[in-house]
Amino acid sequence: MARVKQAGVRKQHRSLPSNKPIIISPMPSKSDREKPPRELLEILACPVCKGSLEYDEEENKLICHKCRLKFPIREGIPIMLEEEAEKF
Repeated sequence: MARVKQAGVRKQHRSLPSNKPIIISPMPSKSDREKPPRELLEILACPVCKGSLEYDEEENKLICHKCRLKFPIREGIPIMLEEEAEKF
């Protein structure tokens, strides 16, 4: 099998200037401020007292006034663990 050699064809690689920083932006991710679906908020109950919860849009937390606990919401997912809740 004969090899064919291409004469005069040479690819040049363009290098980046070394004095400029390379900025790589991260992949877009869901915001920690994302609100859970309304249907989910309607059926959730406090895991401690089984009472109703109120959604606080400013803090993005679910509040149980009976237990005085605030449950965080991360990436639209309520974290319904007593040890993750904040007392108020």
